[in-house]
Amino acid sequence: MPNWLSRRVLIIALLLSLVTAGVTYYYLSTTIEQQVLMGAGPTAEVVVALQNIPAETRITREMVITRKVPAQYVHSAAATTVDEVVGKITTGDILRDEQVLSIRLVGGGLPQKRLAYSIPEGHRAITIPVNEIKGVGGYPTVGDRVDVMIIQGENPVTSRILLQNIKILATGSITTTQNDGQQRIVPSFTLNVTPEQAQIIALAEKTADIRLLLRSPVDEHVVSIPPTTQL
Repeated sequence: MPNWLSRRVLIIALLLSLVTAGVTYYYLSTTIEQQVLMGAGPTAEVVVALQNIPAETRITREMVITRKVPAQYVHSAAATTVDEVVGKITTGDILRDEQVLSIRLVGGGLPQKRLAYSIPEGHRAITIPVNEIKGVGGYPTVGDRVDVMIIQGENPVTSRILLQNIKILATGSITTTQNDGQQRIVPSFTLNVTPEQAQIIALAEKTADIRLLLRSPVDEHVVSIPPTTQL
């Protein structure tokens, strides 16, 4: 048999061997996995990572999938549907095939320890000084919404509502909602604003007297009121 023919036969035999090995491995691994699941008793569906997901990453649908695992191995904080995790931000690294835990995600109303996680994309946090009068008596709390009113000028003195429906991110050093209704006099409020609104507030601090107006939690209506120059 010519050398070139022998080499061709050898290559074909090698390729067939590799294909056979691959098919055998897939069959055995699938069978073993099914046997493990069948012998482990009840199973539960959890969300697992399809890839390594770094910390500070917003999860997309392409990053996760649901899989059935033995119920005894399901973490108590494991997410069970993809919708629970999509759009959330990771607070730590998540490895491929690892269960995605709700305690390692923030956003969408989930508990959070860092103020930065409370800021929507495209927004900024800005802090303004307040006292008992300017801060509505110390009754607003984190999550409440306020209007920003300014009083400026001398002749005439003008008052007008500068911004409306602005969410409070922090009162002083407090970043969690206080539901006891107690008065808390704090030195500052941190507000959730757009970059354009941040510029307006920063300028108003230098040129006007700022007052905050507390809104009802069910009132997000924006009103149109002309500036007031006289009583």
